[in-house]
Amino acid sequence: MSEKLPRLTPKQRVSVNALVKNECCNYDEGNCLLLDDGETHCCPQLITYSLLCQYFRRAVLPLRPDLENEILSQKPKNVCRNCNKQFEKIQHNQLYFKKCAESRKKWSNTLSARRQRDKKRMKSSF
Repeated sequence: MSEKLPRLTPKQRVSVNALVKNECCNYDEGNCLLLDDGETHCCPQLITYSLLCQYFRRAVLPLRPDLENEILSQKPKNVCRNCNKQFEKIQHNQLYFKKCAESRKKWSNTLSARRQRDKKRMKSSF
């Protein structure tokens, strides 16, 4: 599995566990029939915060499209330090929403120019 497994929030996990218990045809009193090799095996989807059961993901989760979209379309939520809006990172070290980053850069350049002018004034006054 090269793709990253979606992580469930506690609320999502409760919904997923209820869906497994009520709708999954491989669920049998806490055990998974797909893993049956003569011994009983606990359903792995019930004991994890990851969405790891491929059967559940493909056959059972589509029964609840709202939950499926919520889980599978999760993107990292980043909050801009300037305007507190959520945004998707373009770079790994991005801290600001694109428009806020532009205005912060202008402000930073303005302050830098002021400092440079003040240094020149200080030198020329001596």
